[in-house]
Amino acid sequence: MDADALHRLNEVFNGPSTNTPPAVWQKLAQNSQETVFVAEKDGAVAAFLCGQILRSFCYTAPTVEFTELYVQDAHRRQGAASALMAYAETWYAARGVTEFRLLTGRDNKPARAFYKQMGYRFEDEVCYAKRGGKERVSAPDVREMPDNAEDRAEGDASIIQDA
Repeated sequence: MDADALHRLNEVFNGPSTNTPPAVWQKLAQNSQETVFVAEKDGAVAAFLCGQILRSFCYTAPTVEFTELYVQDAHRRQGAASALMAYAETWYAARGVTEFRLLTGRDNKPARAFYKQMGYRFEDEVCYAKRGGKERVSAPDVREMPDNAEDRAEGDASIIQDA
């Protein structure tokens, strides 16, 4: 995969970062949870789509969250985004995924129209984000699940007490 091209496109899409092409390559190699799909035009990367499989004991089947979709301006409205989404959905479906999610900006009307055209529907959920986490607040008694399988088998599933 062309880490230089992905680095350039990502900086256009998400703004300047401290990532370097070698760091992008290393992250691609080390992150087995994320899959990056690319569309090429004349041998160059014209668009990319990132997806991650989310698994939880709360749900019976895994879900994919598409986290990034970017098409260079010169290649927009030529089918690259549709082709990437269709290919990725088929690729994940072959791996047992039956549900797909994504986030986009509330005011990003072109993206919202595109996703609707692709069969996605609006869900009235609220997304919160936080960076850092340096400030501490008073929290209930929180315990991690034990790593030991025997301890889990004894029913020690209470994670938060006095919530």
